[in-house]
Amino acid sequence: MSVITKAKKELKKTLKKFKKAGGVQLFYKYENKKFKPIIIGNTEQEIEGKMRSKLLKKPNKYKNTILIKVYIQEIKSYFTDNDPRFFVGPLAIDIMVYQIDQISDIYLELNLDKQNRLATFHYTPEELAKGFSDKHVILAMNAVLKKKVSNKLFEIHTISDLLKIYEN
Repeated sequence: MSVITKAKKELKKTLKKFKKAGGVQLFYKYENKKFKPIIIGNTEQEIEGKMRSKLLKKPNKYKNTILIKVYIQEIKSYFTDNDPRFFVGPLAIDIMVYQIDQISDIYLELNLDKQNRLATFHYTPEELAKGFSDKHVILAMNAVLKKKVSNKLFEIHTISDLLKIYEN
């Protein structure tokens, strides 16, 4: 079986897993050096709406909390575009760190933390053919949270880059 065929199969399997779980967009709460998933949905608007509701119901529980938004992103045109050189791979993990500072009925906004910690980690077809791993999501969240990767908008990070960070 070719790498591309394996990657397509793994992509389908991964997306099915997230669909069954409730969606490809998640919010994790970072507490005591652990990541706890607290919201899952299919769109950014859906999970942010759920998060706002949660924050308004129990504002003290989330005050001064670090939240991490994760998006398991399918690059739909990767396998169908005539020139896939413009894409790193068919799947990516987007990570954004949020800091909840102020919660009130009038003012509630989810904003990136003051350090603008965010990054995207791409699976190349070769990496995806080896399999998607929840461990990669945890490593990606840690790398962004601890500023082990650049948050420059067009900087490209692959899963192999992520694994190299934690080899040392």
